[in-house]
Amino acid sequence: MRELRKDPIISRWVIISSERGRRPKENQREDEDATVVESTEDCPFEMGRESSTPPEVYAIRERGTAPDTPGWQVRVTPNKYPALSPEGEPTLHEHGLFVSINGVGIHEMVIETPDHSRQLDAQPVERIALILGVYQQRIRTLRQDPRVAHVLVFRNQGTGAGASLHHPHSQIVATPIIPNRIEQELGGSLTYWQRTGHCIYCDLTEQVRRESEFVVHQRDGVLAFCPYASIFPYEVWIVPEEHAADFADADDRLLVVVARVLKTVLLKQREALGEFSYNLVLHTVPAPQAVEREFPSASTHYHWHIELYPRLTKPAGCEWGAGVFINPVPPEEAARHLRKLDVAAAMAGDANAREHPDSSPTNE
Repeated sequence: MRELRKDPIISRWVIISSERGRRPKENQREDEDATVVESTEDCPFEMGRESSTPPEVYAIRERGTAPDTPGWQVRVTPNKYPALSPEGEPTLHEHGLFVSINGVGIHEMVIETPDHSRQLDAQPVERIALILGVYQQRIRTLRQDPRVAHVLVFRNQGTGAGASLHHPHSQIVATPIIPNRIEQELGGSLTYWQRTGHCIYCDLTEQVRRESEFVVHQRDGVLAFCPYASIFPYEVWIVPEEHAADFADADDRLLVVVARVLKTVLLKQREALGEFSYNLVLHTVPAPQAVEREFPSASTHYHWHIELYPRLTKPAGCEWGAGVFINPVPPEEAARHLRKLDVAAAMAGDANAREHPDSSPTNE
């Protein structure tokens, strides 16, 4: 069973997907010790085990290598246990107060590297930029499906963030609705724009840059900062300073800068926190068909950005019951701590990194 259901009181969409229960460890209780598949012997993402995943839909590969064979650098496949099904048409069903849409959508895995143990903060900047470029390509492709309203990219790192596989990977979920959080951001930025004529993200980054106490890192027009009302300790947002609503429009130069800032922030967080679990999410404008229908001025008032959530605390009664998060680390203190950490030595080898120049994208 796959279905999107809308809460009749707060209009929150929820994905009901019994197929996800087939994943290894999926039904493990939250208070049990979580485990991930760490051994290369059991990992379906290893080079040479391409038959362990559904057939790839996109890859960066060495020239002359065939799909679903070794020779790839980044590989995208459908999720083996998808939350949504690519088959069918999204149809609205209403039964009194109950509103649902059949669970149509696309759920993909981005296998970021053949190296089982080299997590994102250990990747060269150019490879991180390559991964960001793969995100762009998939966003553009998935938006061409008229059923898709929004494409969300996210990364779960570590058991505390919900990861079940150690091998570095991200996920992409294309939905027939605009997700709750994105709709809230669009609605809030629209209200601010109607009142002031400004993009709230542009004004926010300007104030953060001017007052500086929340700044973690800044480089070549990209700002990393701890949000004023962070819900997680050491939460960081990465935002381009020049107004841009759509991540898919970012050029190669900007992707490299974002990759460098992202790596710097992750290294700083690791230096401050040790081994830690985190979620990374990319928020960008919805698909053009959804924008035209629901937020026609989004390109003016919305602003793409990356959010990083270290999972150092566990939401409990106040968070679930009231929707009010308790953050034990003031974000200005977290920013001050992260800002002073020197990770230059770890970054030094990336200045002119160029990996696998003979690789090229394939799309089957």
